[in-house]
Amino acid sequence: MPTRCEKSSATCCLQVLFHARIAEDAPQHPFTIDDVADALLRKLGNRVPGVLAGEPISLDEQLAQWEERKALEKPRKSMMDDVPTGQPALALAHKVVQRATRAGFPADLIPAEITSITVTSDIDVENALRTAVLEFMDTVRGTEKAIAARSVEEKMFPQSSTSLRSA
Repeated sequence: MPTRCEKSSATCCLQVLFHARIAEDAPQHPFTIDDVADALLRKLGNRVPGVLAGEPISLDEQLAQWEERKALEKPRKSMMDDVPTGQPALALAHKVVQRATRAGFPADLIPAEITSITVTSDIDVENALRTAVLEFMDTVRGTEKAIAARSVEEKMFPQSSTSLRSA
């Protein structure tokens, strides 16, 4: 008897097959299931080549390698780039906190409105949380821009930026 996870995985694979079959007849950008399989093997080969080669590698090493190579494939200007903001607020908060933590953002600088949620009858928690998360994302992006601008300034004017910091 298949487990719930096996059934869900089969459903996911069925969706892939279904979309590939529809795409075969698409007038623009058609693709087949073979194209999907090739893309999957390329992605796996790029992200975790040792796994496909049968080399022993720990799960932690696999995850680190995966994230490192994924970052090279998808360079981001901000740690908040490509976070899907249309998802439910709790999932959005989780993703944003994960990204911030992974990037080394100090946990104590993540607003409490995001990390500790209180449900009451007089507050729309979904919208309050979404607002707090989106504001935090904007703050992070602004901080990243300021740091990048300062870095450029220090490279262009090394003497003046040193004297500015000591003033």
